[in-house]
Amino acid sequence: MINWITDNLATIPKSEVDENIYKIIDVRDMVDKKGNPARLILEKIDAAIKLIKAKYKVVICCDYGLSRSNAIAVGILVKHFSYNFEEAVKFVLKKTGQDLIELGLLNSVRRALGIVDKKPKNKKTILITGADGFIGSALCNLLKNKYHLITPKKSEIDLMKGPIELDLLVKKFSPSLIIHLANPKIYTTNQAMSEMILMLKNVLDVCRENKISIVFPSNWVVFSGHKNRLITAQSSLSPKPGDTYGQAKFLCEILLNQYKENYGVNVAIIRFSPVYGPGSNRPKFIWNFFEKAKKNIPIYTHKYKNGFPVLDLLNIKDAVSAVESVLKKKFSGVINIGSGIGFSTFEIAKKIKELCHSKSEVFFREMDDYTSNVVMDRSDAKKTLGWSPKITLDDGLKEILKSLN
Repeated sequence: MINWITDNLATIPKSEVDENIYKIIDVRDMVDKKGNPARLILEKIDAAIKLIKAKYKVVICCDYGLSRSNAIAVGILVKHFSYNFEEAVKFVLKKTGQDLIELGLLNSVRRALGIVDKKPKNKKTILITGADGFIGSALCNLLKNKYHLITPKKSEIDLMKGPIELDLLVKKFSPSLIIHLANPKIYTTNQAMSEMILMLKNVLDVCRENKISIVFPSNWVVFSGHKNRLITAQSSLSPKPGDTYGQAKFLCEILLNQYKENYGVNVAIIRFSPVYGPGSNRPKFIWNFFEKAKKNIPIYTHKYKNGFPVLDLLNIKDAVSAVESVLKKKFSGVINIGSGIGFSTFEIAKKIKELCHSKSEVFFREMDDYTSNVVMDRSDAKKTLGWSPKITLDDGLKEILKSLN
């Protein structure tokens, strides 16, 4: 289908064009990535402009009428129709209904036109995706008086569509770093895994193109395949994901390390133990226990073949202070962040019962399976970041109870 961008400029797959009606600019000899010489890019743009000036209807053609065609169309709008680059990109995407322009190719067009980003990266400017989420909101509140924060909403940048919107935002504000917190709302499904990886890939492409750093929150679930005994996850422990969410985070870590090794992207991976606190209903069992305790009805936990599940619960205040420490130390690499103390769900249920002065009894059901019991070793965080948790579980549970009253 032909996509008209202006009255005399369109994009279309080469196989669909009628050469008896339109003048053709064939861009199939370009590569759909960075590497096209400026001379070739300008040759295509200037040829199209010459035909437009001669009052012809011009169509830009590649195999699918998408990335290469759209990138050259952007160049034509800038050079002939006097659009600025950002306006041209947004206009082409809107008129074609496509979000597919390969980022490296688009920036090659930008450079060929002599548009050079003269803004130095601002060390105090940080872009945060997912800033309105549980961790994002708390982090922004902590950092807002110390950094210039760019916190786009999903309506501004949809990371499922591609990297272009984020790239334009980065070029506008010149952050030195992206903290990538955006995540599928339901994160435990196969679909969520693909969405998580796609979103991260788009962010990494922007980091690569703009030579900026990334901080990524991974999770203790990369160790959830260890199910025989209670383990303390030291930095030397090899990941062993045990479920879909763990696999997704593990694959994200692999992708991050590939961009670090292949393209020199500066990467900080923070493996959090389960983060809890007012403002989130996760881990859900905590809220379930509170609900039942306040109603004085029985609380049920689970007991697996290897005992009660043991969790290392990390208060949200400690979680975001760890991110701040990563920023201050300009840390790169992988760091495990947790309270360093494990509590069983049975113990947590007892604590919640006592806090609520509840008459609930605490029972457990036998499970015919094994569970993962992981406590994060926080010694590296202490040594490398100077970070230690401050909020005890008892105090954290009191905060939740206060929020419920």
